[in-house]
Amino acid sequence: MAQTESAVGAPLERNVRPLAERLRDCAQGVDLGADGMGWSPDPNLMREAAAEIERLRGLYEELLFAVGHKHPGETRHQTALRYIQRAEAPDYPFGGQGGGLTTCDMHDDESY
Repeated sequence: MAQTESAVGAPLERNVRPLAERLRDCAQGVDLGADGMGWSPDPNLMREAAAEIERLRGLYEELLFAVGHKHPGETRHQTALRYIQRAEAPDYPFGGQGGGLTTCDMHDDESY
């Protein structure tokens, strides 16, 4: 397995063959009825997939809840995406330097 580092600095282990591809292959075996031919779903693959989903959900929630105030009419996801795009845009004030956001970008609606 290749080892990389996540966005939050925690080490990750990734299989050379992507998890989604392995899951699709497993589903194809089920669809083809390969159970009776000596093949069966891999419980380790299912546990790995569940762990990866939980890890990704944690990273996503960390990003979403870094948004203190969502913009009216937007989900917290949409506001986070807009903030990131603005901060990365070279033509936005302080864009590309981690800045570019002001208090006028923030609102009091805390729901997501």
